[in-house]
Amino acid sequence: MRRAVKIVRKQLSTSNTDGLRSHIEHEINVWKCLSNRYILPLLTVIDDSYATWAFTLLFEGGTLLDVFNTYRQGLPPALALKYAYQLASALRYLHQDAHVVHRDVKLENCVLDRPASAGGNLRLCDFGLADFLPGDDTPSPRAQFVNPQSSAEKTAHLQPEDMVAGGSLAFAAPEQINSRTPLLDTRIDMWSYGVVLHALVMGELPFYDPFPPKLQVLITSGIWNIDRCKARLDQEISQIIISCLDLDPSRRQTAADILGGSYLSLYAGIDTNTPDN
Repeated sequence: MRRAVKIVRKQLSTSNTDGLRSHIEHEINVWKCLSNRYILPLLTVIDDSYATWAFTLLFEGGTLLDVFNTYRQGLPPALALKYAYQLASALRYLHQDAHVVHRDVKLENCVLDRPASAGGNLRLCDFGLADFLPGDDTPSPRAQFVNPQSSAEKTAHLQPEDMVAGGSLAFAAPEQINSRTPLLDTRIDMWSYGVVLHALVMGELPFYDPFPPKLQVLITSGIWNIDRCKARLDQEISQIIISCLDLDPSRRQTAADILGGSYLSLYAGIDTNTPDN
């Protein structure tokens, strides 16, 4: 399979390039600890005087955003079931085995090895905002690579302005938007999972407004069309979405809960065309 590479040059030292190097070093420190069939693998890292080179697989099937834009009335049930299962499996691995929270789960961060129409499989990617959960023995990448003179970076987390710039606001949990302290909690990933699942099966995002402040209000107030979701979808899948989009994080299902339900267990029994590690 063809390879892709992220390159961060070292020759020019500016605040922008220094920040980019710190960002990719952070991502590599988390990424290199991960190994799962539904996680985009980090194959090799080469660090020389010119640049840092991070090699991964080149996935040519686009992303779930491309699939979402193709099926504007919602994915066919079998395809939605497949990607719901694969993304939930990636999150269960991150949360339970790797003890990592992703913090930026969205359609664009789910790549496909082949087009969906050709049976493409999903891999979760982009670990630039990911970090180890509190209590894990692995030191936080942020602690290793932040500039000691920059106290703001020591508490780096997903701010509302970052989510707008990165296109992630529509997938952000309300507690991420409201918080001004770091949030390392797997339940924010499960909110984002609910947004992704809603997008795939309904053909639209649950929260949308072109004006970011209004979108933030919709998300933090939990204003979305629950009745339409219940009317169009089977009860089990609508309940998964409703649970994930609960304003109370303690009531959200975990990835393991979702995989253990009868809806996704249907796919587990036919999951024979899975990507290699």
